[in-house]
Amino acid sequence: MHSSFILAVLLFALAHPVRGEITLSDKHLIILRGGLDSVWGDYIFSVQNTQHVPQQASIALFLPRETVDFKAVEGVLPADLRVDAQHGTVTMEKEFPHGATLVNVAFKAAAQDGTVTLNWVATQTLTSVNIMHEYEVMDVFSDQLEITQLPRLADGHYRALRTTQALTAGDRLQIQVQGIAQGRARLHLFAIVFAVILLISTVYLGIRTRPRAGEGQPRES
Repeated sequence: MHSSFILAVLLFALAHPVRGEITLSDKHLIILRGGLDSVWGDYIFSVQNTQHVPQQASIALFLPRETVDFKAVEGVLPADLRVDAQHGTVTMEKEFPHGATLVNVAFKAAAQDGTVTLNWVATQTLTSVNIMHEYEVMDVFSDQLEITQLPRLADGHYRALRTTQALTAGDRLQIQVQGIAQGRARLHLFAIVFAVILLISTVYLGIRTRPRAGEGQPRES
């Protein structure tokens, strides 16, 4: 996606305070794309520094608990991301300049049998979480989401969903993703099953064709 599109969908009203002079956008955007045996996502939001000098802030990122990998994409450097193993979260520790900073952190979650359940836990109030996904590639289900309109500059191959109510600290968001392409993991499973069947067949035929005791020996006259 072009940065112009990201900017268009991300210039939301800034209201929720992180630390006095630092605020986060009311709306947070998650874009999901399908991979082989995996789901790739972009977590996008905006940070506003109302002071005229840079301010340091520590922000817990709203990433799914099933995240197996992540990387800095825009507005943040790899060195700014920290893994909090105790709380199972990824934290962004960064000095923000005056004005608005657009942040995009990509994440990856593994999928099995073409499906995965993703779980988020809010660490602060999120007025609205918007989720966009490639509807021709995958399906997304959740009783916590409702269909909404795509931003005008969005790709028509995407579908937009949003939370039905605000999330407060400790609230959970759960979605199920289906229709994910299955790759080598499934081929390896088929190979193992075929090998087991072949082994059983070989043993069975060996038993069936083995001469029984007394067979093949000349009879006494």
